[in-house]
Amino acid sequence: MNLKKTNTFLTILFVLLFFPILAISQVTEGNITSKAIQLFDNMKFAEAETLFKDILTEKPEDFMVNYFYGACRTENNHFTNSDLECLIKANQEVSPININYYFGVQYHARSNWERALKFYNKYNSLASLSGSEKQLILEKIQQCYDKVNPYEEYIIKENNNEIIK
Repeated sequence: MNLKKTNTFLTILFVLLFFPILAISQVTEGNITSKAIQLFDNMKFAEAETLFKDILTEKPEDFMVNYFYGACRTENNHFTNSDLECLIKANQEVSPININYYFGVQYHARSNWERALKFYNKYNSLASLSGSEKQLILEKIQQCYDKVNPYEEYIIKENNNEIIK
């Protein structure tokens, strides 16, 4: 009977000591993600990118984190294979309407006109765009038809890897 009481006491002690630490860890992680999303929504993409990069190291398979990180990287004119891979990974789970825009920009930067047009047109048909947003997407579509790449200066080849086209 004494052994049973001791085990119960040790279990309760363990829960009381370590549960708050685990709970605080979860809250902190959630706060960082919330802050990163808030920065993204406020178009502070460089700051959001930094936070999402840290979160992505902890959760490399999280589709939401991959989406936001890939979107931030695209907004910040980064067009590496890993940036595109983040969007591809995110798209396997969900398909937010804006992901089509980011795919369009990523392929546009690679001068892959067909794929860029496919995603820009899909975004244009699915998204509810304001006048200026509509004008921007139509300009990007025209750039693809004219084979104009405004992102060319930003293209980076990672460690001799070819850019995904």
